[in-house]
Amino acid sequence: LRDNFELGPREYAIVVRDRPAARGALELERMLAVADANVLERLGGSVVADPVYGLPAAWIEQASRDHFVDAGALVFDPISVLGSHLAETARTNASALLGRQELQTMLEHLRLRAPALVKEIGGEALPLSCVHRALLLLLRERAWPRDLLAVFEAMVDAGAREPAELAETARRAIVPDLIRRRGALLAPLLLEPALERGLLQAWSDAEARAPETTMRVRESIERYAERVPRERAAVVCTASLRPLLADLLARSGLRLEVFSYAELPPEMPLQAADIVRLPSEAGLLAPSG
Repeated sequence: LRDNFELGPREYAIVVRDRPAARGALELERMLAVADANVLERLGGSVVADPVYGLPAAWIEQASRDHFVDAGALVFDPISVLGSHLAETARTNASALLGRQELQTMLEHLRLRAPALVKEIGGEALPLSCVHRALLLLLRERAWPRDLLAVFEAMVDAGAREPAELAETARRAIVPDLIRRRGALLAPLLLEPALERGLLQAWSDAEARAPETTMRVRESIERYAERVPRERAAVVCTASLRPLLADLLARSGLRLEVFSYAELPPEMPLQAADIVRLPSEAGLLAPSG
């Protein structure tokens, strides 16, 4: 912790490796109520953006806490807000925090539990640098490798050395449980097969990229993300297209998870909220509605 006199008296900033990663403001004598903007206005709150997720919120007097809770608001004290913001920033920037030394330390801890498995990591068949880059790819998409033994076993069994391929293999081992932990049934956006084939061909060939189609795909996904609750929103596509589409959304600043059909839990019904189509005669993207 260090002082920054460029910040206001109520402001704070979170820095990751000397790079500003997040900032916000706290009112230490009040509490933060998070709810629908209409609810907050009805109760007399002045609506601001929650510093962690950007949700509608209002700083309220501590004496009003029960009144807001009874109306359905979630109420947090300032220290909890700061702690949540710190944790969310760490998750968002996890790939910048996991270096080679951190990975080596993790492996040393696992060596006592699974010495045979750890022995296979770092050799010619599975170089440590490839494992490290694969883990960074997982973290950039917030695919948390909670069970490292399962992740490393999947990587070893894959018999691959390309980080992207290792990451996709690991995802199939860990993503189903991540989806189950959401606690909500997905209402995903799907892409019709003809559109997927066209995108895969265009995005796999640098000389054949279709910027207009790419822009329209992104716009369709943005409209979907605006109307579907975050805990139910995701794009589901084929395994071959998944990393390319996820990279497009990440570079566009759109935080929306992209899953392949193979990553969905087998017991989860697939109920699409929309299917994006590309009519050949119009050349325009159109959700099925």
